[in-house]
Amino acid sequence: MLKMTPKDVPFAERIAAVYPRLVTASSQINKASDELAKATIPIEAILKKLNLGVPTWTQISGNEADDGHYWSRDVGYTKVGGDWGLALRTTNGHNSFEDSHREEVWPFNEAPRWLRVEGVGKLPDLLETLVKRADETTKKIQGKAKQASEIAAALAAAAEKQRDLDGSDSEA
Repeated sequence: MLKMTPKDVPFAERIAAVYPRLVTASSQINKASDELAKATIPIEAILKKLNLGVPTWTQISGNEADDGHYWSRDVGYTKVGGDWGLALRTTNGHNSFEDSHREEVWPFNEAPRWLRVEGVGKLPDLLETLVKRADETTKKIQGKAKQASEIAAALAAAAEKQRDLDGSDSEA
């Protein structure tokens, strides 16, 4: 008995046979994707309540070749479309050509499914990096606040001196 290979089966029969499997696969992948989104939404909500405002990225995977070509996939906490939240991005380019840099960023639950799957495992690393970046940023802000206070005091003293000079000139 001669066994038929997929090439020997007419297209219409192959499509009729595969379509019910596509329907099932679609239902299953959408359900799994919804479950992943529901699991990440509380993480994002907690981070938003903390109001850190510090963009942070953690590499999921990437490479830089000897010839200068690079690529990276990252999970982050940043502002996308005006809202802070979990995000995913892909980047690629060549170190010798600034114009070659390409970057695409998505809110976490709008990214391609395969990238969300990769990103979930790096969320603990992201949270640790976020703490480090927040601590570093706090120190910088504190130093700059002191500097701004010194500038304000110097400016107030200069303004006071100018008022005194202007006041003494008007009496003459």
